[in-house]
Order: sequence, then structure tokens, then C-alpha cells
Amino acid sequence: MNADDDGQASLADRFLARFNAAGGDSSPLSLLADDSAGYLEAVTIRTSEFSAAIEQAADAVQGTTADLIGGSFASAACLPSGAVLVADDAFRAWLIEGEDVAPSIDIRVDGSAQLSLLLQSRTGRPVAVTSAGKAAARSWPLSRDVRTELDAGRATHAVLAFCPDGLGWARASSALGLTPAQSRLVTALVLKGDLRSAARVVGISYETARTTIGDAIQRVGAKRQTELVRLVLRLAGGDLREPDTVTRVFADLFGLTLRQAQLARIIASGATRAEAARLLGLSQHAVKTDLKHVHVTCGATSALDLTRLSAEVDALTGLATACDIRLARAEQSTPLRLLARIWAPGRIAVSDHGPGDGFPVFILHTLAMGRELSPRFIEALKSQGLRPIVFERSGFGLTDFVQGEPIETFVRDFQTVIDALGCEQVLLVAIGMAHGAVSAAGRLPDRVRGGLLINPGPPARLDRSRRGFLGASRAIFYERPWLAEKMARLLSQRTNSEAIARLVLDSVRGSSADAAALQDPAELDVLVRACRQCAQSMRGFLAEIIARGAGSEAAALADGRAWTLVFGDQDAVFDQSASMPFWQEKLPGARIVRLPDAGRLVHLTHSTIVAELCGEQVLRR
Repeated sequence: MNADDDGQASLADRFLARFNAAGGDSSPLSLLADDSAGYLEAVTIRTSEFSAAIEQAADAVQGTTADLIGGSFASAACLPSGAVLVADDAFRAWLIEGEDVAPSIDIRVDGSAQLSLLLQSRTGRPVAVTSAGKAAARSWPLSRDVRTELDAGRATHAVLAFCPDGLGWARASSALGLTPAQSRLVTALVLKGDLRSAARVVGISYETARTTIGDAIQRVGAKRQTELVRLVLRLAGGDLREPDTVTRVFADLFGLTLRQAQLARIIASGATRAEAARLLGLSQHAVKTDLKHVHVTCGATSALDLTRLSAEVDALTGLATACDIRLARAEQSTPLRLLARIWAPGRIAVSDHGPGDGFPVFILHTLAMGRELSPRFIEALKSQGLRPIVFERSGFGLTDFVQGEPIETFVRDFQTVIDALGCEQVLLVAIGMAHGAVSAAGRLPDRVRGGLLINPGPPARLDRSRRGFLGASRAIFYERPWLAEKMARLLSQRTNSEAIARLVLDSVRGSSADAAALQDPAELDVLVRACRQCAQSMRGFLAEIIARGAGSEAAALADGRAWTLVFGDQDAVFDQSASMPFWQEKLPGARIVRLPDAGRLVHLTHSTIVAELCGEQVLRR
């Protein structure tokens, strides 16, 4: 080994030593930004050691980030015995109403999180709750009184129940496009567990309730009531994903076998007995027998009751294992719709910022982000009479993952969305997924008027830039795809908002324009929230980056004059000398706009210019 090799080895070894020492930290990812040179060397010349280190770091936490609707969780504080000391109004109404003595909670003495069951006093239905000591529950959405008792040491454990409030129900109803009448009935259906009781609560006949719920099921694209209820509960809690271990948690909580727990969750997700039998490879008789046992053991009176219990366990397990929790603030809320896929299972998350009569402009998010978009950019587009729309691609944020080649998947989802929103023609602005934008235009020439590609990167075969955290990461995903899954787990499960912010700032190092723009805390926070949405499910990120490394590209268009290529000369991520000729060949005749005082975040730093280019593009056609 020569002297240069010694220097490289020392750089890699120092990085690995610091990375491994950060095992107790909630997020060792900050080191990737602080020492990108050591990170790159560890990837390239200490590959096996690096692989072991990231696997160990990812195993330390099982959950992802969680962005919660705070009012959807009721809280209490309890003593070491498990006796409830104080509870907020929602917890008392949900679980203690009418009781002289508050319930006792099963807790763990070591303070770690644990799920347990309580009986709802009004109905006798079982309700899942989760408890944890003060340290483990420090970021939970607790009421002021509950937190005061914990801080004063009078209580030792916090308790949470999943109990959506008006804001949670409103978010779910809006996202699913339910009418007010449908929303009231679905809410009552969740709370009561059967349609007849729900009809009495809202003051309508059973026949009217059947018609109303049938219309809601059709509007949402659900298969049956259970799937509709599960969707509503999923959305009412916020952006929260259950961990891979949730089936085992469900089994342990109710004393079921793993197969019985799998069956319960499949039925709760909207499947019929016949479908469940096929999925599990069982006879329908075996499914019937197991399902009867599940209902008795879980105390569920119906499939809807089982769905509610399953959703509670999902939400509470996801919260208890989350690596970082944030409460969504009303001023940060963005319009959300979940649209059913026509061509494959699952739903697509869409943010349509309006106005309805504006010309639709679809903004394609980057590989590391989700549906959040800068308010500055949104307003700039609206000022040009445009209608900004973002949808999360397969496996990003709240969009369900579907197997397939990512560009093909994007094009099919894109067609589903523009059809569902009634968009006859659209403009595309690709902050990311440039190949998808061009492929969509080639596949749907009568629907896509062209658009803008902002700082489009070169294909993997031409991408030699390894600057900073992003450049070092591409060395993994392009050249060592077998490491990609481990790295994706690390990015998803060992992060928090502070670490994301540092990585975002690192990605624009060298661009004074971007650095200045991110001095605005509100704009930095938008990017952090977008990255959190990506981190909640890294399956889309993983599929796209591996496909890119394997050579996935768009076919060239015969005529690219409907397109504008926008490059910021200060872009610190990609090398324009490789990107520009490649995209000029893909889009012959495309207009080139170079901005000397712009970097990677052109849509943020030069939002007015980008919006004007979009307006011109619409008029040119």
C-alpha cells in the first residue's frame, strides 16, 4: 500500500470510527454531511466494514419519521403501578367516562414502549393504548397537564390512545373527497362499528345509510366498508407508517398465532375470506375457523371493529417506534387527495393547489423529497394563471408502492392523476424525474404541452461527480446496488429534522444563491418536511435510484421545441458539462436558459423567472 493509499485508509478509518461511536445518537447521518470525504472513502475502500456499520445503525431503530395530527391522540399519565393519575378530556371521554376508578395500564418498568388493551367503558369494546416512560415519550403528542405530571415526577409513564378529533376526520374526508353527509356517516361508522348504529347516530334510516356508504365506497375506490374505514383512520392520524414488525405486535397483543394475525390484518384491509384464503394459501374452511377465533380473542363484534383495532395498533406501533415525531401545524397543511389507482392496487397522494380554472402545471419532485412545495413558488405560478399540482410517485410519502420499472410506473400514475383531475392538457416542471417527464410527453403527446427541466442530471453512465454527501451516496447506489437497501434503511430509520436540515444545507454547499435562500427558516422547513415524506417510505427512492444506476433512461423526442432546459451555474450536485449535451440530444430544439446566479434550487431562488417561463411555454403552444 502506497502513501496515498495509507492516507485514504486513514480517512476511511477515521470516518468509520466516528460513525460507529455515534451508535447511541438518534441520528448518525449528520456525520455524512460533516465528513463526506471520509464517507466516500469508506464506501469505496472499506466497503465491507461500511456495510456492517450501516446495518447495525439501521437496526437500532425500527420505525420511520412521523408527522402527526396532534388532536388525534388522547393522552394520560400514570403511576408506577399503572394507575392513571391524570388524563386529558379526550382520554377521559374515550376510555374513562362513567367510571369512578380510572383503568390500570400495563406498563414496562424499564420505561420502554408497550402496547396493551383497555375496555371502553361505554361499550365494552377493546381499545389499544401504548405506554412509555418519560424519556421514550418525550416527543409524543401529550396534553399540557400530562406533561406537567411527568416533568414534576409525580407520574412515571405516559399513555396514548388513537382517538381522532375533528381536524383528523376533516383531513381524512377532504383527502378522500367525501361529501359532508358521507363524512358524518363514516365517522359514526368508525366509532360505532356497524352501519345500523351509525345511521341512528347521524339520524338517518338504515336504507339511506346503505346508499350513502355505497356512494362513499365508490367515490373512494374502496372494495368494501372495511377498506374505507381503514383509509379514513390512516389519514386521520397524519403521515404515519406502521413498522414491519406490526403483525408480530398484533399477534402478541391479542395472543394470536402469526398466521391468525396476518389473517386479521388482511380482512381489516378490505379483503374477503376467499381473497384472504388465496393470499395465505389456506382453505376457506381454515380461514373461517381462524377468523372466528380472531373475533372472539380480539373482542371484535364485526369486521369493522377488527379494522378499527388493526388501525389503532398500526398507528400506535408506528408512533411508539418512530425515530422522529413532529406535530403538523395548521399553517403548514397542504391540500391532499388520495386517488385510487386504476391500473394497479393502491392510491396516489396528490396536492392540488388550484385554482380550478388555472392551466395545470405538474411539478415532479426530486428523488429525496415528497409532495411539499415552496409557498413562494406556488404563488409565483398562480400569478401566471397556472395551477400547481404535485403528486408523490410510487413508494414516496403516502403513495402506495407498486412493483415495476419506475419510469413506466410514473407514466401510468401520471395518466391516472390527470384523468382523475380532468386535466385535458398539462405542463410539466421537472425538479426531479426528468426522464419520467420526457417519457410522459412521448407517451401522451396530446396531453403534455411540454415543460421545463430544472437542473436535470446526466444518466448514471455519464455522472462522475462525487462531491459532498449526495455525490458519495451515488457511489453506493450506482456502483454498489447491493448496499442500496441497507443505506435506504439507514436514511429512513435513523434520521430527524435536524439531520435532514444539515444534509439539505450540505447538498447546496458552493451555491451562494441557495445558501442565502435557505437562511429563511420557513423555506428550509418546507424542504425538511418534503424529505421527511420521502423518508417515511424509502421503497420509491430505492427503486428509482437502482433503476437509474442500471441505465434507465427516457427515449428521445423527435421534436423538443416545447421544452426549456433551465440550468443554475452554481449547481453543486451535477456537472453541467455532462448534463447539457445529453438533454439537448434528448430534446432537439429545446430552449436553453442558464442562470449564472442560481444553483440547485432554481424554483426557489428564481421562482418568478421559472413561473414566467412556464407562462410563456403555455402561450407558445
